[in-house]
Amino acid sequence: MLESTIKNIQSPELEERGRSIYSKHELFLLVQQQQEKSPSLSSQTIPSLLAKSNEILNRQKKFLLNKEYEKEQILKLEEKQQLKSQYKPLNEIEIQRLQLIKEKFERGQAIDIVFDPRPYPFKILLQNSYPLINSDVHFLIEQPHVAYVHITINGIQIPLVAVRRHDDTFLLKFRPILAGDYLIILKDYIGQLIPGCPYNFPVYNPNGTHIEPFNRLQSINDCHFICNIDNVGQGKFFVMIYDPLKPIRIPCQIQNLSKNRIRISFLPSKIGTYKIYIAYRNIPINGKCIYLLCK
Repeated sequence: MLESTIKNIQSPELEERGRSIYSKHELFLLVQQQQEKSPSLSSQTIPSLLAKSNEILNRQKKFLLNKEYEKEQILKLEEKQQLKSQYKPLNEIEIQRLQLIKEKFERGQAIDIVFDPRPYPFKILLQNSYPLINSDVHFLIEQPHVAYVHITINGIQIPLVAVRRHDDTFLLKFRPILAGDYLIILKDYIGQLIPGCPYNFPVYNPNGTHIEPFNRLQSINDCHFICNIDNVGQGKFFVMIYDPLKPIRIPCQIQNLSKNRIRISFLPSKIGTYKIYIAYRNIPINGKCIYLLCK
């Protein structure tokens, strides 16, 4: 009689609901309903049905995890195939450009223009070739109609020191402590903006970006390294990876791990040693290139 009643509960309604849809609470209510219909139903039926429910739920979880893993593997394979399809031999012009960039890296120079003083309507006096944090910047204001100078970054007003010269010009000085793009605002005596304002004024921190220690011998299927950025301002990475034995452009992927950590990965076409040049805001990181042996 007991076996007949248990089969009665699992047959037609449990089968119809899909074997694993029932929660523990639903099974408890279902057994209560069956007990009202069949008073001889044993109290041991509830734990038995709950155990069956747990088993089915565990099977479902395992199935979903396997599906998710398969999906991830398919995506990784597609990414690798996409990267491989982007391999492109360099032509003569690109090889010459590559050589020029390599020379700039070797000398520790910016690989492109990082600061151009020509657009500003005042003279800029720097201690270096481009504005750096913790380094004085001087502006020589020679326009007689300029009566107000205002400098901000991220909404913060920057204090200025003004010195009036004997020829009725002003020498302004400030020392940036944050890297990023400053805004310079000039106004005349009636508070009107000087045409062209605000002027964007970039300040750099070459020491704010560095590569974390990494294994220089890596698997060809997982070549990567991580960059840390701190107080460097908004900008873009420049990554150049090439095989010294064959001029091929090797694509890479840049992934944000957190606000200050960047993961750079690439998929070499073959085993070998690769040269990697990295710059941020056109300024080389770690000075020269790094070597990575992919096996």
